[in-house]
Amino acid sequence: MPSTVESEDRTYVLSHRSKQTEEHERLNRQHNLIQQTFLNNQLIHPSIPLSSLKGRVADIGCGTGIWLREVAQSLSSPGLENGTGASASPAPSLVGFDLNAAAFPENPTPGIQLVQHDCTKPFDPRYHGQFELVNIRGLAYAITEEKLSRALENALQLLKPGGYLQWTESEARLFKLFPETPAMLKALEIIDLERRARDLVP
Repeated sequence: MPSTVESEDRTYVLSHRSKQTEEHERLNRQHNLIQQTFLNNQLIHPSIPLSSLKGRVADIGCGTGIWLREVAQSLSSPGLENGTGASASPAPSLVGFDLNAAAFPENPTPGIQLVQHDCTKPFDPRYHGQFELVNIRGLAYAITEEKLSRALENALQLLKPGGYLQWTESEARLFKLFPETPAMLKALEIIDLERRARDLVP
């Protein structure tokens, strides 16, 4: 059974881990919202050739592993890689890293490895230079500005030569609400205040 591990400074703004099931559901809903609202349901940026993803793909801050599960499904879909109706190569091996192992499902999807790790600390050397794609999402709500450069350096060490780093963040201060409601405006204000108070990435 995975254990719960929280960062020493507990900087993650959006977490409410008093009830793990609720937190896992929130993480999955957050993933779906980002995919549908901001990314046009694209798991991997169109500039990244899917045919290049033949070995290993990593997700840093993977949470429940939902991004990896959907990537596994999409890359194994016939014709996705070369448009001919047949997969060009076997799906890559997928590895997720997260500080909070309690978010990991008890029965991970075959082909997906989930590893407990703090991305602000160096990765095990056996992972260095092993991945064609490293995905990061939402670290701005979980990491202080001071630790950002360390996280980036550690992520880059995972990449193979010529590999891709895909990093997605949202900026709550730029959100526009229609119609604007007092409750939503207050929520955005609180998020911004929390980020400033905890010295998170601006």
